[in-house]
Amino acid sequence: MNKRTVMVIDDSSAIRQALKDILSESGFFVIEARHGAAALEYLDGKKVNLILLDLNMPEMDGYEFLKMLRGNAKYASYKNTPVIILTTETDKSNKEKTKELGAYGWINKPFNPKAIIDVVEQHCLKE
Repeated sequence: MNKRTVMVIDDSSAIRQALKDILSESGFFVIEARHGAAALEYLDGKKVNLILLDLNMPEMDGYEFLKMLRGNAKYASYKNTPVIILTTETDKSNKEKTKELGAYGWINKPFNPKAIIDVVEQHCLKE
């Protein structure tokens, strides 16, 4: 059985490393990107089962990434890839905006490692 692939998009190397450690221990393959533009460059048809996305990042934030991923024909193969927002933002309007843009869920930082695994497993098993 192939490992499920999770892409972590966050400008914090510490957050990316923590998520990589948590997810790798649970059997997931983790790809890291420091912002949305780097993530889009990487994707280019490669299989990703789920994306964990920060909102506030340089070069391309989470909102712009979601707009491109869901709205650009170049990324049509990712139309149904679950995107979970992982952020310090708590404003309800931000949650609503990301949902409208196609996010599947929302986890606040600081996060509980078990909550991360539960959400990732839940969405990766839907395929």
